[in-house]
Order: sequence, then C-alpha cells, then structure tokens
Amino acid sequence: MIERVSLPDRLSVISERWGMPPRPTVKPENFFKLENEADQIAFLLGFALLAPSYRNSQPWRFRIDGSLVELWGAAEKIFPVSDTKQRQFFTSLGAALENVLIAADYYSWPVELEPFPEPRERFL
Repeated sequence: MIERVSLPDRLSVISERWGMPPRPTVKPENFFKLENEADQIAFLLGFALLAPSYRNSQPWRFRIDGSLVELWGAAEKIFPVSDTKQRQFFTSLGAALENVLIAADYYSWPVELEPFPEPRERFL
C-alpha cells in the first residue's frame, strides 16, 4: 500500500534531505498578535516573498526608516544577457510591491505611495 504524504510534509523532507532552510510561511492571523509597528511592517513585507519574480531571483530590497518603507531594485540580480531591457526585473519589483499593497489593504494598513528615485539612482 502506498503511503500518502501531504505536500508540506514532502517539502520538509526535501528541505532536510538537501540541507535547505524551510520555506517561509505567512499565517494571516499572526498579524494581529504583533504589538509594535516595526513587526507589523516586517510582516507585511513578508508577502513580497510570495511574489513571482523572473528566475525566482527576488530582485528587491527594502529600506525601512520608522514607518517609511522604500522598495529598491538589487542591481546584482539583473541578468544582462536574458533581460537586456530589464523588463523582467522591473516587472518582478512591481509584483512584490503589489503583494505588499494587497496585504496592507487586507489588514487596513494605511499606505501612501510615492514614486522615486531620480533616474540615476535606480538601484540600491
């Protein structure tokens, strides 16, 4: 008889076998258990990890200063041969931003969006 194993169990076995860290999990109910703003912001930014990105490169960096969060592109994650116009790079940044905005809206977290930086300062 074949033993059925759930997907999370399979992932943990694969993680252990290959020495990989376990996959991050986001449990929506945990947001309300967080007591300070910094932890709540970090929780919301965790939804960026769930965003699709080209080659799963996750080419984003967040800079946090109090309640101000900046999204920057990580220049070292650009593939100059396969993404010559950086279209996939910027699409990935947009997906991460959209995930965070959806999560913020779900938790009724107020957001003001302001585009930046100067064109010559595109990467962190």
